[in-house]
Amino acid sequence: MGRPVVILGAGPAGLAAAWKLAEAGRQVVVLEQQPFVGGMGATQHRNGLRYDFGPHAFHDKPGEVMPLVRSLVGEELLTGPINIRLLLENRLYRYPLKLEEVIRKMNLLTTARIFLDFTVVSLLYQFISAPDDNFESWGVKRFGKTLYDLSFGYYSGKVWGIPPSEISRIFARGKLLNPGFRDIIKRLLGTSKKEFYWKTFLYPRQGSGTVYDRLAARIEAAGGTIVRGAEVMALRREGERVRSVSYTRHGAQNTLECEAVVSTILLADLVPAIAPTLDVALLHAANRLRLRSLILVYILLDVPKVFDFHWAYLVDKRFRFNRCSEPKNLSGEMMPSHQTLLCFEVSCNAGDELWRANDEEVVRMLLEDIKRFKVVEPKQIAASWCHRLDRAYNVYDVDFEHKMDLLLFGLGGIPNLVTIGRKGLFLQNDMHDSMAMGLKAAQLYLQQGSFAHAYNHLSPYIEWR
Repeated sequence: MGRPVVILGAGPAGLAAAWKLAEAGRQVVVLEQQPFVGGMGATQHRNGLRYDFGPHAFHDKPGEVMPLVRSLVGEELLTGPINIRLLLENRLYRYPLKLEEVIRKMNLLTTARIFLDFTVVSLLYQFISAPDDNFESWGVKRFGKTLYDLSFGYYSGKVWGIPPSEISRIFARGKLLNPGFRDIIKRLLGTSKKEFYWKTFLYPRQGSGTVYDRLAARIEAAGGTIVRGAEVMALRREGERVRSVSYTRHGAQNTLECEAVVSTILLADLVPAIAPTLDVALLHAANRLRLRSLILVYILLDVPKVFDFHWAYLVDKRFRFNRCSEPKNLSGEMMPSHQTLLCFEVSCNAGDELWRANDEEVVRMLLEDIKRFKVVEPKQIAASWCHRLDRAYNVYDVDFEHKMDLLLFGLGGIPNLVTIGRKGLFLQNDMHDSMAMGLKAAQLYLQQGSFAHAYNHLSPYIEWR
């Protein structure tokens, strides 16, 4: 038998690439550090409950992904309108914001400040030019200080853990879609014909992880191998090409001779693992990419339902937590009819005080954080627990794109190695786009036998380029 293509990571991108290669008859080995597949799109099980790492739904985008997803879950795929809220000044608002609701619910002083700031900056920047070289200046210039702070500023600061003035404007371009003044007004009035956000979701009845569990089974049925609990230690090169991958599992070290490598692991882990060592500038760039960890707090309640929305952003600066979701609103089959589960997310840095706190301390902090929201009564709580996701978010600081350009240029010199996916390309994308990247990378290798110029082919998915 020939040497396999080794896939590092069994998340959406890695599994999609592995499936495409295995279906084409290539020998494939997937190395996954966790005991489960799906990455952050996995579904967990606990005492008869099923839940995800926060809300993870698909969108009906064109291309190969949705036909593949439908072939895996078929009629189990639920669909419906997305229902998102913002929590501002103790009130829930529909997202995207509507002018009528803002006027009706928000206090008059805040509303007046929003429109005054908005009008001033809209008129002012027609006559003068001003730099917008970071997230904060970009947002204030287009929305006014009050609306920017309420909608993006406070929230971005707590999620990413750095002042918004240190966040790249490229993040704003990717996430806010650069609406102009007229588009914003039309959106608030509800008369805009432009689609700024996906309006519908598609979600498997038994959780998003159903897709990845079944995709893994399909890979194995096609002759591929998935090794769970494998920690990648080294990628060894001979000349320009990677020839083997070493990993540990259950304390034993193993080495795989390989034909090529598709990596979806963090660049901070991939680049130092390549031997002989790459240029010191690449190591420095990989180590300087900022990453943010996440704690998910789950509260199981002895009530049938709490909210009517799928998730809500807690954008007020007085909230330490970022987002709240109720999985049952995506699928009623995730848990018993008499109970519901709430998931709250809070960002931190691995090793800091919050990260080290035990579950009971974090739950107490959550209940204190949301007590004015009055959604959880202590007597209703049947159970609570936490999941800690180390280095879950990429932080788009003001010079991250220079580090990424350097890394992709350097890694592009290894023709049988490509890095893809949310972690591998430093993206804030969704599951759909990660799977699309995996399929595209695999197709490229099948066509040309290498990953030469791969990042040019993948550029439609690289939101910061």
